[in-house]
Amino acid sequence: MWEETVDCISREALEAVIAAIYHSYSGEEREMLLPTTLAQVSPRVFWSLVWLYHDDPDIVTIEQCLSTLMPHLDWSFLHKRKRVLSEKAMENKRQQQQHNDDDNEEAAQEAVRAVESAMEQQLENYHANQEERRERAARAALSRHEANETTTTVQKQEWKLVTPTERDDEELQECIATTTTTNGNHHQDVSTILAALHSLDIYNWRQLANARAETIRQATNVSQNVVERWMDYAQVQSLEEMIVEICNGNVNAVQVLRDEARTGTIQDLSLWKNMPDLLCSSAPSLALMGVGVEEVRTWCRRAQNVMEKWEWVQWYATPVE
Repeated sequence: MWEETVDCISREALEAVIAAIYHSYSGEEREMLLPTTLAQVSPRVFWSLVWLYHDDPDIVTIEQCLSTLMPHLDWSFLHKRKRVLSEKAMENKRQQQQHNDDDNEEAAQEAVRAVESAMEQQLENYHANQEERRERAARAALSRHEANETTTTVQKQEWKLVTPTERDDEELQECIATTTTTNGNHHQDVSTILAALHSLDIYNWRQLANARAETIRQATNVSQNVVERWMDYAQVQSLEEMIVEICNGNVNAVQVLRDEARTGTIQDLSLWKNMPDLLCSSAPSLALMGVGVEEVRTWCRRAQNVMEKWEWVQWYATPVE
């Protein structure tokens, strides 16, 4: 039995490859995106599509994969019936294309490979900057924690996680740009989207993370799928800030919990609420930092309170390697 192994590319890279092919051709030339043709031109793109939706029972064809991945594009050409040519016309067409087929196929494959390569480089740069973004989120959380230090002792005892209201369009733009493939004027202008979000009192990714997707969809007039991807990104970024705030702005302690105890999210931390001593044992560097069991117990209880307030926090856990 013959088998083929391919390295699947990420959703972001896949969107860019498909968009590049779609916008580079028109009419019949877009038939490169037909399932049988795509499988020949780029098995990597083909199987990446299959893998992306392999666990969705409602998506069973490549056509459905494409229309779900890029719902804003016109995929009607995938369902058009091919014209039936006469025998003579078919022979003429065969002769005309005979000398060009090999060159065209190689050119198409090279174009796809070039886009894949460029996108992989872009994603490598993205991941290289991941630590920088994490540090930025931690600094923001620490700043907000220090600002809250002016509260009274009673207020501290009644700790609660407060969603910031500061306007940060850079955060919102990062959510939009990271999760939406753009090409020319095929998407709403970012300023229009920002204005719609502001009308909903959404000024930063913490507020976006807590919002309702349907409300945003109606205000921005974009698909539910796109809105949910904005929110997914906002939630992942918000988690970094929120867990630092839960841990009294102790960025180093958060890093120790993540590295030594595989406890890098609010859900992870809440699971230790009845056994903080074991968590401290799993992260021995906490003691060296002067963090004791009672302080960790407080963090765990706070994490549980946050879980009860925002359901989406429950969706994220540190992967087990």
